[in-house]
Amino acid sequence: MPKKFLIIAALLLVLCSQAFAISAQEAIDFATKQNNFVYSGENPEDFKAIRITDSGKGYWVIIIPSGNSIKGIIPVLDSQSPILPNSLIARGNLIETAYFLWNYASLKTDVAEQAKQVGLNLWLFDAASVSDFLQLSADLKNEKTDLTTVKSELKDFPELQQDVDSLILMLDEMRALADALSDSLLETASLQTRFENEPDTNSLEEFEKIVDGGFNMVDELETLLIHDPDEKQQSYFEKLEELRQDIAKTDLQLETKQGLNALANVPNSVQKFNSKTNFFVSLEDRLDQIFINTHSSKIDALSADLATREKRNTAYLVLYARDEEIYEKTGQPSLNALFSVLLSNDYYYDWSDQAELAEAKADWEKAVSYYETGAFQPAGQYAAKAKTSGIKVYEAGLKEDESGINNELIINGIIVLVVAFIAIYAIKNRGKILGAISQKEEENQFNDWEK
Repeated sequence: MPKKFLIIAALLLVLCSQAFAISAQEAIDFATKQNNFVYSGENPEDFKAIRITDSGKGYWVIIIPSGNSIKGIIPVLDSQSPILPNSLIARGNLIETAYFLWNYASLKTDVAEQAKQVGLNLWLFDAASVSDFLQLSADLKNEKTDLTTVKSELKDFPELQQDVDSLILMLDEMRALADALSDSLLETASLQTRFENEPDTNSLEEFEKIVDGGFNMVDELETLLIHDPDEKQQSYFEKLEELRQDIAKTDLQLETKQGLNALANVPNSVQKFNSKTNFFVSLEDRLDQIFINTHSSKIDALSADLATREKRNTAYLVLYARDEEIYEKTGQPSLNALFSVLLSNDYYYDWSDQAELAEAKADWEKAVSYYETGAFQPAGQYAAKAKTSGIKVYEAGLKEDESGINNELIINGIIVLVVAFIAIYAIKNRGKILGAISQKEEENQFNDWEK
């Protein structure tokens, strides 16, 4: 393999590896393992992380789903030292964009399912729709040619020729709309692809405007072609049907009438557009609702939820996470572990500083209670107080063993008791003892005489 190729390949690998500082899974681990931004029952395996750029900085925005809705959104800076964004504006922008993308993807999935059922392409902003409207433009051009032929055959019917001219003008207008619409949809589809693959908070407003512009042209084309909601003028379909009926009333030969009616027929692409107009109305309504929700109190609620999760995490870290100071001074890895030792039945009454222990116990119980009821700020405050007191209790140590026995004292006591017992025995039995001694002495003297 050429050396130059190897160098290029190596550079590409380096560039690819540096595209993201951390992976989506590492961002989720930051939120769920290194920290605790999630509640009980929220499964990290269900989370989805979308990388979104805001003001030139990349973020992994973690979406916490609840069924088909969103329960929480956690943006994490794409960095080797990940953090939550400090700026409230950045947080709002990221939450808005992530909320829109989640619901937009869900809408596309629903539309794809409906498209399978009816056998038509129903999504407006893709290459297939661009092709449909290009075909519609071509068919409208051909329809104009056909109507020009019809007009020439109606030379003896000037009023009908005027009707044909009116239809041709509408065809020109609709064709211009179809061409503009295909260009707009091509631009929208391109922006949509970029927005979905590399979402940027600054692109959301631009995308919303271009989508609205596309639907406005669809509405205008539908009004010209099919009906006028205000009934100020007849639609193309209505005028074309009137022309066909008027031709049938003329004295032209039957074959000529049939030929003219065949030329004044609606092309397949027009029929196809007609069959999708009701769906496009529904699609527009659903997309409008997504855009409305993206700028509504729902976003405020998700921002407030993020702030609550942050407070909860701060309290959790104080109560349950590894604490180097506690480990250094007590050997216990966390505040929770320290109080498991301080309040255990084996040691509770043996700590020397019982007054400090009582205060530490009260603060710890308040911290846990506040945490469990969702009052995370006071939970953190009481946990900090409990930490200070708990370390003092541990460092003061256990009481000395007041129930210890002095063995030397016991031995000396036993000796005294033995001596005393002997003395008492001697006093009580002194007569016997003296008699025994006197008898012993007489026996010794008798033995001496015999010798």
